[in-house]
Amino acid sequence: MNRVSKLRGRLKKYFSFKGSASHHYRNGLYVFNYHRIGNPAVTEFDPNVFSCSVENFEEHLKFYKSNFCMLDEKGLLELFSSESGFDKPYAMITFDDGYVDCFEHAYPLLLKHNMSAVFFIVTNFADGVELAWWDKVAYLLKNTTVKQIQLPHWSKPCSIVRDDIGQSIKIILKMLKDDSSLSIEDKVSFLEQTCNVVLPKKVDLYLSWHQIEVMLKSGMAIGSHTLSHPILSHLSDEEQMNELASSKAKLATTLGQTPALFSYPVGKAGTFNQVSTDLANQLGYRLAFAFKGGVNTRLDMSLRYNIDRVSVDGDKSVEELARFILGAV
Repeated sequence: MNRVSKLRGRLKKYFSFKGSASHHYRNGLYVFNYHRIGNPAVTEFDPNVFSCSVENFEEHLKFYKSNFCMLDEKGLLELFSSESGFDKPYAMITFDDGYVDCFEHAYPLLLKHNMSAVFFIVTNFADGVELAWWDKVAYLLKNTTVKQIQLPHWSKPCSIVRDDIGQSIKIILKMLKDDSSLSIEDKVSFLEQTCNVVLPKKVDLYLSWHQIEVMLKSGMAIGSHTLSHPILSHLSDEEQMNELASSKAKLATTLGQTPALFSYPVGKAGTFNQVSTDLANQLGYRLAFAFKGGVNTRLDMSLRYNIDRVSVDGDKSVEELARFILGAV
C-alpha cells in the first residue's frame, strides 16, 4: 500500500469514528501556528501571511477541541516540568508577528470557545516604529512598474508577474531570506530604490500595547518574537543578544509580566543557530519554538529550545487540515 492510500485509509477511519478522535493521532505535542486571519485579497501588504479565513479559523478551533488535549501556557510549562512524556496527543495554538487581526478576529473566537493561544510579539511592531520587512517588500512589488528585480550580486533577475503577484512576492521573499550577503535593511533599501515606490510611514497593521494587554488579562499568553524580526543566523552574537534580551525586557516592562516563551523568527532550519538557542536559555526563556513543520513526539531536554510547529496556511478546510496533520505525523 503506498503512502497516499495509507493516508486515505486513516482519514476515512477518522471521519467514520464516533468517539474521541484522539485515538487516531500519535501521542505527542502538536503546535498549530498561524499568522493572519482574514481575506488576503484586500491587503496592500503580503497576502501570503494569511493563514485562513475567519470562518475556517472557527472550524479549526472546534476540530482541535474535539480531537486533542488542548494546552494553554500554564499547561505546557507543567507538562515540560513533569518530563513524564507525551501520554496523549496534546495541542496548542500559536500566532507569530502580532498582526491586529489577531485581536479583531482570532481573540473573540478563542474566547467564544473557551480556548487560549500564545501570541508571539515583535516589540518594534507593537511600538509602531517599524513595518515588517516582508510587508515592505510586498508593498513595493505590488506598487512598482518595474518588471524585474535583481540585487547586484544575484546571477539573474527575478520577474514580477502581475497576474500572479502573490507568487512573485513569495519567490522574491524566499530569495531575500536565503541571501545572507547583505542585511535585510540593505536589501529592502535597494529594493525600494529599484522599485521607485515610497513606503507608507504609518500603518495600523499590528497589535497595539493596549490590545496585547487586554488579551493577556483575558487568559491569552504573550511571548517574545524578538525586537525587529531579523533572521537570527545572519546576525552577530551581540546583535542576537540585543534582539532576544531587549524584546524580553520591553514585554516585561510594558505588560508587567516576564515572557516565558520565545519563537525564532522564520524558525526554519538555517534561520537560527546554536547561539540563538543558547541565548534563549541564558536569558531565562523557559521554552522556545522553531518552525520546521513537524510534530514533537519525545519530551526531553533537547526539545525545550527547539519545539517544532506546524504551519496552518492556505485557508484549509477542516477536512484539508485533518489530512494535512495525518501527513505531518
